[in-house]
Amino acid sequence: MTTAKKRWPPNRDEKPYREVMDLIHGTIPLPHPIDLIVDTPEFQRLRHIKQLGMTSSVYPNCDHSRFVHSLGVYHLARRFVRAIAERSSAVIVTNADELCVSIAGLCHDLGHGPFSHFFDGAFMPTVDPASRWRHETGSILLLERIFEYSWVRKALLEYLHEEDFIFIRELIDPPSERFTEEGEWNYRGRPLEKSFLYDIVSNSIDSVDVDKFDYLLRDSHHAAIAIPFNQNSVMRLMDWMRPLEVTEELSYGRLVKYSRICYAIKVCDDVDSVGQSRYALHEKIYSHHTVRAYEYMISQALMIADRYLLFKGDDQRMYALSGAHRNMAAFMRTDDSVIQMIENSSLDGLAEPRRILSDLKFRRLPKLVGSTTLRDGDECTQKFPTKSRPSKKILFAPVKLSRKEASYELGGYNKHFQVRVMHRGMGTQKHPMSEVLFYNHKAPPQEMEPFRIDRALLKHKSPTVGGSKSVMVYLTSSAAVKSGAKRIASELFNAIEKFSRDGNHEKPIARIRRSRCRADVTCARLNDQAANDDTLGGVRSA
Repeated sequence: MTTAKKRWPPNRDEKPYREVMDLIHGTIPLPHPIDLIVDTPEFQRLRHIKQLGMTSSVYPNCDHSRFVHSLGVYHLARRFVRAIAERSSAVIVTNADELCVSIAGLCHDLGHGPFSHFFDGAFMPTVDPASRWRHETGSILLLERIFEYSWVRKALLEYLHEEDFIFIRELIDPPSERFTEEGEWNYRGRPLEKSFLYDIVSNSIDSVDVDKFDYLLRDSHHAAIAIPFNQNSVMRLMDWMRPLEVTEELSYGRLVKYSRICYAIKVCDDVDSVGQSRYALHEKIYSHHTVRAYEYMISQALMIADRYLLFKGDDQRMYALSGAHRNMAAFMRTDDSVIQMIENSSLDGLAEPRRILSDLKFRRLPKLVGSTTLRDGDECTQKFPTKSRPSKKILFAPVKLSRKEASYELGGYNKHFQVRVMHRGMGTQKHPMSEVLFYNHKAPPQEMEPFRIDRALLKHKSPTVGGSKSVMVYLTSSAAVKSGAKRIASELFNAIEKFSRDGNHEKPIARIRRSRCRADVTCARLNDQAANDDTLGGVRSA
């Protein structure tokens, strides 16, 4: 027989709890035992990891942390569960459901490495392609450490059963498929009738979830960028969502029934604003060409410094930055301070990374020559024309275009390019609105049926494709100081133009003037660097 648990959240008289003030959401209550989770080293570490990585180098106010974002996601997750519980009579949402979803929202980003998505999106695939590291994996492992604290687990067990811990893990890192090939429900934390709870924190079906809601509001605020999605959008989506049973045909032909969060057709524009805003922020902030230049330089510095940046694990072994994820005690010691570890080191092996970081402070960056957007439906493997040396004719170098944002070095000392992918949350070939389910809010509750938006209306309201893929070509900072920089950049842009014509891509956008190259800066200014590299210490994190 299952033991009855206490009601959550506890009464204020029984368990007084504190509140925090948030720039985006105002007052956020932290009832027991949420406060115990916040007050752990695993969660406090997020204070030292910037939400947007190197973006603050371009947008100075974008220096907010994963810590505040996680609090915001927790707050929205809890509000959405409570809204469903208050309005839905078809299914009972329990206090345990609310607590589990709240914890998942709070802890979903525990596993981020230095500079957030830069670590698992750019650094790890480059330095250790075989690792397949994902921050969701790290979040689960660090959450397990939190659950191991005796006082935290004891407090949680006042409100939760053992299967609830499984539910929390599944909310953070769900299985790739909701159903098995036999059509069986693939989750263990909650039964099929509560499947809609998995849509709240991380929605893999239509990409409309509270994680996205918070970072859209928070990032746009700090960057001072106007987007369609706003606090009013959040309120409308919360007011007009409801779980409904849907019938879906799986890829292997089997029909299954389960519940999903659906939205009233009257808030169609608000739902669409989620994807539009995500695309806008990628275009203006996350994938800004100068942000990408900073990230390229940081990745070069960290790849060289990797074997010198050592972090002590609980097995007494020392782990390099790229291997710290193999021991969570070592990984706990990694955050954005790895840059200061390099700068303050006196090791000869870190001389080149120190030089690169010094270039960043003097804004000696790769200079964007031009960019071109690839045509829709292009093959994943392209041939990109480039010159390995200014004096040689243009050569064709095979380039593998990744679905994820990544950068690749084109042979030669004077150039590099980045493949930039921007989408609305579900890749470049799928629009999230095609997967969102709506209902007629004027129908009686018993007659409400979920439906997808009409394709003709979708085409009228929003682009049918989910995003775009482009190539940005840079002149490296080392090449920019050479006397032929202007000519190199001009020839590179000619290569981009030829590539665009041959592939029927969009006309490239020039970032240079033929008369004066943006990268043609004087050698004296860029080479005027003090040789004195006085340092303060080593790079071991013990």
